[in-house]
Formats: sequence, structure tokens, C-alpha cells
Amino acid sequence: MKVTTLNRGGLVGEWKLDGNALDTSGSGNNGTATNVTFTGTDRGYQSQCGVFNGSSSSVTAGSTLSSVLSTCFWIYPTSATKTVITATGITITIDGSSNITSSGLTSPVYYINNVSSQALTLNKWNFVVITHSSVNYASFNF
Repeated sequence: MKVTTLNRGGLVGEWKLDGNALDTSGSGNNGTATNVTFTGTDRGYQSQCGVFNGSSSSVTAGSTLSSVLSTCFWIYPTSATKTVITATGITITIDGSSNITSSGLTSPVYYINNVSSQALTLNKWNFVVITHSSVNYASFNF
């Protein structure tokens, strides 16, 4: 089955990082990038890559994001221990055993590359989806 149209109903934000942190969902939750290098060449993902320095890079999406029930992102982990995302009240990390974990989310369920799992593969692209009951996002720091 080929999907040609993406249903954006209820989508709170989509940041493609294709040269900026603008919200392409139509919800108007544009982000502000700080110390982020946008490139289309990092590890081969064409035109949609933000390189974060691990300490002071961030994308702030504003305080209008509330009751988000799922979070998804692509990650290319090069270390088995790293904070991936911090937001108001939550932290998503790689725990030292290459597993994605979180604090501050209600009843999180993890999917890595479309499989119910918390195990990331180092030095490869991983697609992460985390579903949860509720959270209030304000700022994402990678």
C-alpha cells in the first residue's frame, strides 16, 4: 500500500530541520534554533538535518504545545550514553546500554524502527516513536 497523502489532523508540530526550525504542520508552532548547524550532508540524510553540539544547541518551540501524546524523531547515536531531548518536565536519554529511556512521561511506550523496543543501534539512523498519556512541551534541547 502506498500512502500519497499524510493526514495532519491533530498534528501539533513538525520540524523538518530543512535549513530552519519552522513548523510545517500548519499549526504555526515555529521553533527558534540556537547553535544548530543545518546541513544536508551529515550522515547522508538529504537536506533535513540539524547538527546539535550536545551542550548548547536547542530548538525552542514555544509554550503553546500541550497535551502532546506522541513524540517521534530520527537519531544517529554515536554514544551509548547521552541526553537526547530535554523539555519542560521531561528528559529522554540513552541510558548507557544503548536503550532509550525517559523521565517525566506518563506511561511511555517505545518503538525503535517500527518495533516495540528501547534498544538503539549505534552509528546508524534509528526512528524513535514514544507514545505517552500527557506532557507539556516548551523547549527541546538536543
